[in-house]
Amino acid sequence: MRKTALILFLTGPLLGQSSVEKSVLDNVQKIVQQGGEIVFSDLYNNPLFTAEEKAFLGRLYETFFKIPALLKSEFESTDRIPTRQDLATKLDLSVQSIELLLRVMESDRRIPPLYDRNPESNEIESLRLRALEGFIRSRGSQVKVTQWEGTNLPPFELTGFEGQK
Repeated sequence: MRKTALILFLTGPLLGQSSVEKSVLDNVQKIVQQGGEIVFSDLYNNPLFTAEEKAFLGRLYETFFKIPALLKSEFESTDRIPTRQDLATKLDLSVQSIELLLRVMESDRRIPPLYDRNPESNEIESLRLRALEGFIRSRGSQVKVTQWEGTNLPPFELTGFEGQK
């Protein structure tokens, strides 16, 4: 019974979940079930996804980098660890999307363990504050990969191979 409920929770539609979000989560679930690893750049370049779905994947990628800072700031300001529902509400996503992001965070070998989760409820039960601070310091919390089209780039300089600007 418990396994059935978990599967329904991860794959079932959520009130307020967009069709694009549902489609992306369903396709990612299929990739995971086939033993695939979740790498956002691979997902983004996968022809399986439409332009709308790729835009949503870009948003998930940006959100991925916001989660550690949000966990830390919420814990410091409220003295409690936010639930997956809290994160979903603050980041305007479904709990299923938050669950996906947490699982990617946990499975990516490049990311140190940032928290510990309760194996029964899947809620975060403790934070590894030093690891969170290190992640935030090294990777930041504001990554932007979407919504650049039609906007001016920020000022920048490039140096060519021969030293010219």
